[in-house]
Amino acid sequence: MSQPSEITVVDGDALSPIDTPVAGLTAHCALSTGQATVGRCSVDAASSADWYRHPDREAYGFVHDGPLELRYRSTDGSTESIEAGETDCVRVPAGVDHQLAALDGGPAVVLIALVGSGPLFEAVDEPESTTTAPQIASRDAFVETAQLANLTRLTPFPDAPVQQVVGHADGEMASEWHHHGDNDVFGHLIAGEGYVDDGSAEPPVATAGSWFHIPAGVVHRDVNPQDAPQEYVLWLTGSEPRLVSVEGPS
Repeated sequence: MSQPSEITVVDGDALSPIDTPVAGLTAHCALSTGQATVGRCSVDAASSADWYRHPDREAYGFVHDGPLELRYRSTDGSTESIEAGETDCVRVPAGVDHQLAALDGGPAVVLIALVGSGPLFEAVDEPESTTTAPQIASRDAFVETAQLANLTRLTPFPDAPVQQVVGHADGEMASEWHHHGDNDVFGHLIAGEGYVDDGSAEPPVATAGSWFHIPAGVVHRDVNPQDAPQEYVLWLTGSEPRLVSVEGPS
């Protein structure tokens, strides 16, 4: 029985600009399927983007460069704000009006997965209040998720329908063979180098800054051939089980 589809790796310098209707917000797309679009959003140094929403898509982000401030309207109509530093994670429910601002004189950059369908961004003239506030999670609040040998895998929002994972791989390692059930896996390699071995002769190599997509059901193992460790972020867009151990590709 053959594998379902190929693994895709996109160089970090090969992202496509997204024409957003939001002043002050710059966005680039790395990968897009019927389930999700992943890429990078940025706000210029010491400035704010206009108010906007993701109408039918839930947003899961990893703060690559920060800090940033995320503003939204609470149930009484007042503007609330929460701050996120580098390596913090952000979750914004679909349809929630919000605004991003860069703090401390530097640009704010968020690696983001927009999961669902419909428009990616929608400008908002008058922000509305919400009963489902955005969330920020710092690393000390992350919890362990399904583990593999030589990997550390933490999730910031364990009850969310999309599993976001912040991971670490030791140097010169290979994980067990596995697949992720009905989950499409999107990822970004923050640091290090490696490849996803699906049994093919020459799997594509990802370097720091690369993005990748592993289709649902693809049997693979994670390989780091370098001495230096890897740091990465993943988004799994399906349902439980998120990880299924197997003997190897058939």
